[in-house]
Amino acid sequence: MTGSPSGRAPATSLSRVDDRVLLATCAWFPEGEPGGDLLVAEFARRGVPAHWALWDDPTVDWNRGLVAVRATWDYDSRRDEFLAWAREVPRLLNGAAVFAWNTDKSYLTDLERIGLPVVPTIQAGRHELADALTAYPTSVVKPTVAANGRGVEVVRRGASYEPASVGPWIVQPLVESVRTEGETSVFVLGGRAVSQVRKVPGAGEIRVHEHLGGTTQPVPLDAEATDLAIRVV
Repeated sequence: MTGSPSGRAPATSLSRVDDRVLLATCAWFPEGEPGGDLLVAEFARRGVPAHWALWDDPTVDWNRGLVAVRATWDYDSRRDEFLAWAREVPRLLNGAAVFAWNTDKSYLTDLERIGLPVVPTIQAGRHELADALTAYPTSVVKPTVAANGRGVEVVRRGASYEPASVGPWIVQPLVESVRTEGETSVFVLGGRAVSQVRKVPGAGEIRVHEHLGGTTQPVPLDAEATDLAIRVV
């Protein structure tokens, strides 16, 4: 944003010179992710000014602080544009190369190749998809670039199927325990596991996202999950 003649931004501006953390979000969550106010308050408690900013807002000066990508959940329909923005941000946590890798789910095959335990994953384009769907009794099909559970479908072997999403896709066997036990996420900061949550889908779903009826609850750190998370990182 344009500053005042004195060189200092107006006091009401969201891009004050002394801002140190910019939390990148999207137009769907202009005030940040649900619960994002708690993050800003915690930064403030620690003496670190922080605020939310739309990643595609041309008026934001991304040179004014350290940038943390938090709620840019529209990236999957605008991935090239999003990555171009990331490459231009001078102080971006994790870095643009990490986002380029992590926003394409084919990274799972990279992890598998280096010996990490992942759900078996087949990459498939339009011409390979039919064959890939014969690999497992029940498959989960996902676009390689997607977010928030968009495009995830469960397909039984032999069923007539036309994907509702644009490929390419990854195809995995359905892990039935997701329906009953859910999924585990371990948060690793600075090489150390600091917390763990259990995500459980709603009735009739395999997607654990809260907007689809899923729930997320904190649980104690589990030694096995912690060890695996640190190895993956």
